Amino acid sequence: MSLISIRALAASLALATIAAPLAAQDSNTVTNTEFEAENDPFIWLEETRSDRALDWVRAENAKSESALQSDPRFEQLKAEALAIYNADDRVPDVNIMPYGLVNFWQDAQNPKGILRRTTLESWRGDQPEWETILDIDALAKAEGKEWVYGGMSCLPPEGTHC
Repeated sequence: MSLISIRALAASLALATIAAPLAAQDSNTVTNTEFEAENDPFIWLEETRSDRALDWVRAENAKSESALQSDPRFEQLKAEALAIYNADDRVPDVNIMPYGLVNFWQDAQNPKGILRRTTLESWRGDQPEWETILDIDALAKAEGKEWVYGGMSCLPPEGTHC
């Protein structure tokens, strides 16, 4: 037998030894999801709109608010953060797309936010002219649902079909 054949045979035997217990184990294995559901004491929080989950969230929020508001700096820091959040002179973060520069913007008038676009020429000016692509606040009001913008994924490589 040649050296290559012996190595191939040894590799085959090693793989068979490893694979046999794994194959036997397959019928007895539990998926991560099943394991987590059985052992996760907070699995009920997955039902995000259930009364139990919402009551828990409200209670945890109350604890957090109490802890934050007990800090003597809270009101000043809150006011400063809101001023920054609602400032008109913020520089928009843009994504370069084939159809223009796209930005998701939230402010006092658009608390849920708007997805908007502009051209490179407009962006280079002092006051870019924005075209609204999607108004999350208007959509939520029209449909009576609490929509939240979760980002944008586009089909590569052209960045279309977002």
